[in-house]
Amino acid sequence: MKNIFTLALLFVCINALAQKLSIGIKGGSTHTNIAHRNQFMGNTDVLNAFNAALTVEYNFCPGFYLGSGAVYNQRGYKNIRYAFIGDVPDSEHYTYTGDYMLEYLSLPVYAGVKTNKRLYGYFNGGLLASRLMFMRLENISKSDNAVTLLQSGKYKITSNKIDIGLMAEAGMGYQFSDKIAATLSTSYIRDITNHRTSNMHSLFTQFGVRYTF
Repeated sequence: MKNIFTLALLFVCINALAQKLSIGIKGGSTHTNIAHRNQFMGNTDVLNAFNAALTVEYNFCPGFYLGSGAVYNQRGYKNIRYAFIGDVPDSEHYTYTGDYMLEYLSLPVYAGVKTNKRLYGYFNGGLLASRLMFMRLENISKSDNAVTLLQSGKYKITSNKIDIGLMAEAGMGYQFSDKIAATLSTSYIRDITNHRTSNMHSLFTQFGVRYTF
């Protein structure tokens, strides 16, 4: 009898948890740019990219939730200008321009608020752990006096270092049905570690579709 009561209680708890748990997938186009404190990088333009994610959110009360998931995201900049300067006065300057794309696999942990309407607004804030998977260089050009240091191509990153960043996202969406919604948002990532992407500020404008199971 005791075992039956325990199983019934467990079933009720799991059912209550499932009602508050939301699992979905989302993806879409991204317009991305990166600001960098490195003095050898010049101003950049927005680069078109792509993102996709598996999301898990726990709605602990109406309009408030905790979330995580797995995110494939591209961050980059268009027409970046690299300047390599010699160590002595009057030495030559070598410049390169091109498009620079970083492909990440990320794990976000965030808290969020959302208005419960068909046309809704939302805000997420938290931490983002990212592993840089690939780096892609395109449309590389160089000054006449520069040697060929940078070449177009896609390069696999072998380092296993994880970059940690602060993230914030504000956006709006339209709920077509209980399962499908279109979203438009702006996201900001500030890397806080001392690895490859330290001192970088990433800004995204994203348009996508979300499907909830």
